[in-house]
Parts: sequence; structure tokens; C-alpha cells
Amino acid sequence: MFTSTGSSGLYKAPLSKSLLLVPSALSLLLALLLPHCQKFFVYDLHAVKNDFQIWRLICGRIICLDLKDTFCSSLLIYNFRIFERRYGSRKFASFLLGSWVLSALFDFILVEAMQFSFGITAASNLPSGFLAPVFALFVPFYCSIPRVQVAQILGPLSITNKTLIYILGLQLFTSGSYIWIVAISGLVSGMCYDSKMLQVHQVLRVPSWMAKFFSRTLEPIFSSSEPTSEARIGMGATVDIQRQQRMELLDRQLMLSQFAQVRRQRQQQGGMINWNRLFPPLRQRRNINFPDGRRSEQQASPPLEVSEEQAEIELFVNRLDSVESVLPYEYTAFDFCQASEGKRPSENLGQVLFGERIEPSPYKFTFNKEETCKLVCTKTYHTEKGEDKQKLDFLKKSMLLNYQHHWIVDNMPVTWCYDVEDGQRFCNPGFPIGCYITDKGHAKDACVINSEFHERDTFYIFNHVDIKIYYHVVETGSMGARLVAAKLEPKSFKHTHIDKPDCSGPPMDISNKASGEIKIAYTYSVSFQEDKNIRWASRWDYILESMPHTHIQWFSIMNSLVIVLFLSGMVAMIMLRTLHKDIARYNQMDSTEDAQEEFGWKLVHGDIFRPPRKGMLLSVFLGSGTQILIMTFVTLFFACLGFLSPANRGALMTCAVVLWVLLGTPAGYVAARFYKSFGGEKWKTNVLLTSFLCPGIVFADFFLMNLILWGEGSSAAIPFGTLVAILALWFCISVPLTFIGAYFGFKKNAIEHPVRTNQIPRQIPEQSFYTKPLPGIIMGGILPFGCIFIQLFFILNSIWSHQMYYMFGFLFLVFIILVITCSEATILLCYFHLCAEDYHWQWRSFLTSGFTAVYFLIYAIHYFFSKLQITGTASTILYFGYTMIMVLIFFLFTGTIGFFACFWFVTKIYSVVKVD
Repeated sequence: MFTSTGSSGLYKAPLSKSLLLVPSALSLLLALLLPHCQKFFVYDLHAVKNDFQIWRLICGRIICLDLKDTFCSSLLIYNFRIFERRYGSRKFASFLLGSWVLSALFDFILVEAMQFSFGITAASNLPSGFLAPVFALFVPFYCSIPRVQVAQILGPLSITNKTLIYILGLQLFTSGSYIWIVAISGLVSGMCYDSKMLQVHQVLRVPSWMAKFFSRTLEPIFSSSEPTSEARIGMGATVDIQRQQRMELLDRQLMLSQFAQVRRQRQQQGGMINWNRLFPPLRQRRNINFPDGRRSEQQASPPLEVSEEQAEIELFVNRLDSVESVLPYEYTAFDFCQASEGKRPSENLGQVLFGERIEPSPYKFTFNKEETCKLVCTKTYHTEKGEDKQKLDFLKKSMLLNYQHHWIVDNMPVTWCYDVEDGQRFCNPGFPIGCYITDKGHAKDACVINSEFHERDTFYIFNHVDIKIYYHVVETGSMGARLVAAKLEPKSFKHTHIDKPDCSGPPMDISNKASGEIKIAYTYSVSFQEDKNIRWASRWDYILESMPHTHIQWFSIMNSLVIVLFLSGMVAMIMLRTLHKDIARYNQMDSTEDAQEEFGWKLVHGDIFRPPRKGMLLSVFLGSGTQILIMTFVTLFFACLGFLSPANRGALMTCAVVLWVLLGTPAGYVAARFYKSFGGEKWKTNVLLTSFLCPGIVFADFFLMNLILWGEGSSAAIPFGTLVAILALWFCISVPLTFIGAYFGFKKNAIEHPVRTNQIPRQIPEQSFYTKPLPGIIMGGILPFGCIFIQLFFILNSIWSHQMYYMFGFLFLVFIILVITCSEATILLCYFHLCAEDYHWQWRSFLTSGFTAVYFLIYAIHYFFSKLQITGTASTILYFGYTMIMVLIFFLFTGTIGFFACFWFVTKIYSVVKVD
């Protein structure tokens, strides 16, 4: 919602963006971390009137205490941003200020009228938040925004583009008991401002000096980038988008002419403009038919001429990678044809961390203009020259390791589709540089596709590509075409006449022992084909459907559900039968003799909440684990909703990093709360360790891996500027937020336990083998790992074999199952150990579910030796270095789940038994 992609982002709407972010963030902060401070933000008119608490008119009318109202009002503000985008922030702010002040007056009038007429005094507590101006915006929305989209449903019943906004307003209107008072006040104030009653629009307006001050200070903070910047440099530019740019230019011209007309009318009439003029209707369009049956739009004035045949399509190149090496390289690291000019697309943090390096290419096409065997460039190598020999050797090594190109057209990967086993067709988002025939005559990799590749100890380079671009004509709306697929077939030709290539003849071979002059001519052919069956919205489907089959994912889910049902049955049996009988029996023990015959888990009630050894370290792990747990849940939730799809490059990693940085407060709070309950007093050490221990270990490992990548010249090496930015996010945002969370955690009282702790520790009896800590910890991680190992294969395949991962719905479901399984397995083993009178449950619960990470590591080692073909010392070190980062994160994540589940279980069972 808060991005500026597309024409409907928050570009030129800084005030709307600030109203979306700031009140929402404050509402969440009050609801989650500062519930005791909510009383200061209650919109209580009784306190304003009787106790003269005027400040409540401000505090109570800015922040929503009800998160449902926050969500609905934020969606409405986002939809009403059109006023600010087209007519300026100052006028938009003036309307909000005027309606905000007037609605406070109408609130008083309505509440007093209800109290006088019906004796209702409870209405003085009105819903808090910035709600009245939101309702006021419905007035210009109703008067000025036309119905530009109409859809028929159920015969005569129709809905428009405004219907959903009204439904959202109705949802907000019915969300509370007395919110209708705020709604009426807002609507009346909007109509007063609209009708210029008593010239309120002149009195209640933002002064020019204040507007200038905020435009210089706050506007740069909340401003959004221009949504069409990528389209202007060719990235993601289709014919339809280019036409949309021209239409927006026409919109601006119409808007200026309408303002000029309004100014003339004001000069003639001497009066003030009304809202219908301030917010003129959007440009009206109507469809006209063309002779070929297509329809286009006739605008209010003659449109700019757009010729589909003149639309340029630019091809971008990404990094080159290999399944046999962890080291990716930029396109410019190879001696291929380079682009003469062109701006490099900007990359987000996730793309940089994943090593993506998107650059312009020398391949440029014109829409619907076919080319055959067009020469791009010619590379000449003299093997006696050291520089040429080095370039050629690097090219040979890359073909030997099967490095793959990754090309992009209109933000779509250019795919190489070929038949695989079982008659299925696989579409690879990359294609190889070339291939190699061994000195024994064995064809490696792509050399198996052509029988002409047969010379021993010879490399064959794919120096020609046949590109076919599929499109469909837009039949409604603006006339144009949308690109829906781009496919290619790599080929190899030794061109006889390099100046006039004909793309025929034998393949381009480079002997491993070749000497002298070697010339490689790079060519391409491009064709266009209309495809009416592929919609632009589903153009990724043909790539994703050729990925690993869905039925394997369903098998993974069924396997996990069976484990969950088994564990749930065991836990239910304990909770409903064994534990229930134990509690009933313990509560019936009245005599001293019965009390002396206590056995089982009740015997350790005086030691169950004894602080664990190394409580400082455990609390730090819990804080970091909470941070990772919330980050993972939110990231997967948004990915499951489709916000982090493969089409949105780097969004998944960017979202995870930003969330981790912003979730420092829960980490500090949890660590402080448990450290204080453990009896710890070194709060400074605790908050510093929470801020730096686990993140520091991850960063140190990451930095060492980056040094190796720097030494190898890989594109995956993070630039120095990005490293500084990551450190700035860590030290300047995450660490202060961790200190804030720790401050509130230490400020609160220690966690109250249902039973008192004895001063003298109880002697733990000698344990049998299966109740000792180590066997229980080892067994505890088996079942949670069994829930995820199939999904883990696809994730590792996506990371190390460079395949797309898009089944986030399955992954989110597996995440929920993993949380349940870790909780139930830990509770089960915790109960068995308590029955054996072993009360050291804190570390054991953390390590029991955290041991799943050890099985993760074992599986990663197995995957490396059995599935991957990685060669080279550097690639091996990088694989295990990055794996250790994933294992540590997974250890903290699963360990925290187990501890919280066991903490809840222990607190619950000891709070329902009678203890003297």
C-alpha cells in the first residue's frame, strides 16, 4: 500500500503518507507496548467540560485507540489521497484542519443535545482518533469524483469505483456505539467548509509561512519517489505504460486549463470558488470503435499520437550464476557485448544483498518489428596477448561451470523452455553461456541438445539467440499492447561472413588448445506473436507452473499434519486425563499425611520457578528469538498475500531486514522482562547483549563471507556503502529501539509466579536414561524437523540452485504447523521431566525445540554432498558460512517457541493446584 509503484501510489501526497504512518504507528505503540498510557488519549468531552482538560481535544482526536478504526481510517485516507495529489498539500491540509476544528464544535453540540433531550451521559466518551476529517472528506468525494468504472452484477444491480469506498465508510460508521456522532460532525463540518458558511474556509486555513516551513522540513521525510521513474529508463515499460505516461501529461494540461478557467470566473464574480471547482471531475472518457473491432478512448481533447510500431523495448541483463559455484558475477565481468549508454535501474536493499546487478544491455527491439540475424558486436581474441588470453580463459571457465545468463524484458525473465522427463516442459529463467565436450567425448550440460557438438575437449559458445516476444492487444481502456511472455532459444553459429551474418553453418567452437586469432560474432533474431490466451496479470504462470510440482507440497503438508495430530493427541491425553486427575488428587489432599505422600510434578512446586543458570544469556536469546519470530510471521503473512511475489524483486529480503530493524523494541522488552524475573540486576549488560550478541555473530559471519566474495571479484560482494547503510540501520535504529523496549521492560514489575520459590533448592533424584536432559533434547527436535524437511528441500533448492520460490501459502502453513509442533513436543517432554522431579525446565525447553536447528544443519550437509555440484574451496566455505547464519537464526526462532510454550504450560498447571 505504501509504495509508489504504479500510478496510484503516494507520489505527491506527503501529507496523506504522514497521516497513514504516524497515527497508525502511535496506535500500535499504545496498544502493544504502552497500554497504561491509553488513558491520556481518551476523547472524553465530560473531562473537557468539567475538568477543563482542553488537551484532550487534541490528544483524543489524533490517535485511534481501536485498531479496527485505525485500519479503516487509514484505508480511507489512502483512497482520498487523490485530492492532495492533484491539488496540493496546502489546500488538502486546510480542509482537514477546518473540518477537524469544526467537528469538535459539533461534537459538543450533539453530546449536549443528547444529554438534554434523552439524559444519555455515556455519549461524552466518543471514539478517539482522526475520524471526523475522514468522514468530512466524503463530501468532496461525493460531489467531485465521478463514476468512471461501472460493473453490472445480478442483472440491474451495478457497482462503481466509488462503491467500495462507501462500503468502507459504512464499516467505520458501524464500528462503535457512538461513532455515529463523530460521523455526523465530520459530514456537517465538511458541508460547512464546502458551502463557505461564514467564510470558514478563509479563517480555518493553513498559513503560507507554515506551509513553507513544513514543505522544507517534513515533506522530504514523507515524500515518495515518482512512480514512473523505472518506466522512463525502460525497466518494466510496455506499450500500455508508455501510453499511460502521455495520458497523465494530458491530465496535467487539463488541470492547468481548468484552474485558469476558475481564476477567470473568480475575477468576474468576485466570489470564492466552491469545492466542485476546487476538485473538478476526473477526465471523462468514452469508447469508440475502430474498423478492426478494437476500441479505444476518446478524451476530452485530442490525444497525443501513439504508434505501437515506434515503442522501444529494452532488454536488461542480470548477474550470471551457476549451480556449480556460489560465486555470481556481473554481466560486465565477462567480455560480452556491452551497452553503449543507458541508465542502470535502481536496486533495493534486498536485491543488493542477494547479489542482483541489473544493467542495460545492447539488445534493443522495436515493438512488432522483426529482426533476423542482427549483428550486435564482434569480439576478437589473440591468444598470444596476455589480456585476451585471460578474458578467453575466464569465458571457458564459466562455460565449464555452466554459468547462466539472466535476461529481463518488461520486468519478466526471458525464459528458455525445453522438454524434460515425462514429456513435461520446463521453462528456465536463464540460459547457459555455452557448454563443454570433455576430452573423452562426454557432453556436459547443454551440449546434449545438439548432435553437432561432438568435438572432444572443445567449448561451444551460444553466440546467437532466437527471441520470441508474446503480447496481447488491450481491447478495453487505452489502445495499446501488453507484453505477456518472452522466450528464447540459444544457438551457436560460426559465422562465415562476420560483417553480414546469416546464422547458418557449423557451431561456434573454441578448442581448449586453440591458438592464434579467435573471432566471436554475437547476433540475435527477434519476432513478435500475439497471444490472446495469456492475460497480463497471469503472465508469470507459465514459468511458475513448470517449477516443482504442487502435489509434493501437499504431501509435505499432509505429512506435517499427521505429526501435529499425533502430538496434539498426546498433549490432549496428558492435559485432559493424566494432568486433570493429578490436579484433582492434589487438591483433595487435606491431611498432613497425604501431603507427605505427594509425588510427581507437584513435589517441585517450590523450585519450579527457580532462576536458571546463565539467566542473562537465556534472556538475551529469548529477546532475539522474539524479534526473529515476529519478523518471520509478518514477512510470510505479507508474502502469502502476494505483496512479496517474485515479480517484486528483492522485496522479500528488504521486508525481512526492515522488520528486523524495527522490531528491536519487542526484543529489548522480552529480554528485560525475563532477566528481571530471573533476579538479574545488570540491566545495562543485558540490553547491550540483546542489541549486539546475536546480531553481531550474524554480521561477523556475513562480513567474513563478504571478504571472500570481494577477493573473488563476485557481484554478490556487498558494496562498502551498503555495508555502512546496514550498520547505520543497526546502530541508529535497531539499537535505540532495543534500549526503549528494555526501558519499559525493566520499568514494569517482575513477572508474578503462581507459587513461591523455596530458599533451599530441592535435591533432584537420579534420573533414568530417557529422562536425562540430553536424550530428551535430541528426541525433541525430531518431530518438528519432520514437519519441515520437505519444504526445506525446496527452500535450499531456491537458494543454491537459483530456482524461483513462490509457494508462500504452503510455507506459511508449514510455519504455523512448525510453531504448533515445537510447542507440543516441548510441553510433552517438559511434563515427563517434571514427573521425574527435574525442575530445570527453562534451558531444557529452549534447547529441546532449538535442537531442530541441529537437524537442519545435518540436512544441509547432506544436501551439499548429495544434491549440489559445487566445486572449489571458496564456494564450499561460502555455502557453510551462510548455512551457519541460517542455523543460528533457526535455533533462536525454534528455541523461543519452545520456551514460551513451556512457560505457559508450567504457569498454567501450578496456578490451578492448592499449594500451602
